Amino acid sequence: MEPKRLVSALLVCVLFGVACAGVAQGVTTTAGNETPSLTIVQIAQADPDFSTLVTALQAAGLVETLSGAGPFTVFAPTNEAFEALPPGTLDALLGNKTELTRVLTHHVAPGSYLATQVIALSSLQTVQGDPLEVAVLSGGGVRVGEANIVETDIRASNGVIHVIDAVLLPAAATATPTPTATTAATTSSPSPSGFDVLPIAVTALVGLAFLVGTRGHR
Repeated sequence: MEPKRLVSALLVCVLFGVACAGVAQGVTTTAGNETPSLTIVQIAQADPDFSTLVTALQAAGLVETLSGAGPFTVFAPTNEAFEALPPGTLDALLGNKTELTRVLTHHVAPGSYLATQVIALSSLQTVQGDPLEVAVLSGGGVRVGEANIVETDIRASNGVIHVIDAVLLPAAATATPTPTATTAATTSSPSPSGFDVLPIAVTALVGLAFLVGTRGHR
């Protein structure tokens, strides 16, 4: 991180009377104001940390959707996040397109929400239909659902990616689906409802958790 930016962040913390010890361990942000040319899918395909996510998107038939105009906000689990699922869960999901689609669309919100906008929400609605709760942690981190955001604001031409460290399972999803189980004939997807927006008075302050430790995305 550039020394000037770190000094500025620390000064703001002092002005607001906030201890910054945990901020440096918060999430990182991708820098750069250049106009992005790659789609969300193209960015994921170019990053080896997202190879499992790309495989899942292909199995669910969502590559074309997330290559569209959008915009979308994608909370993207890393390969390690998928590996942390209970044994057999990933294989079961890859063999169950209906359930896999429900899980993956639970990671996507309609609209493009940068980090500073995410932390101004108490929750946001997913394409799958269930909301994701947003929680700003005292140590400077941010959680969506049961996952920590570990990198933010990877801008794409059709939205933005925030990297998370866990796979988000919808409430009605089976945690350990059986590969041989027959799936219900439900093909319709719930329509996303409006966002539950709750402005936070200290948004600018809490946003330091996203700004400190800025680095360029690969």
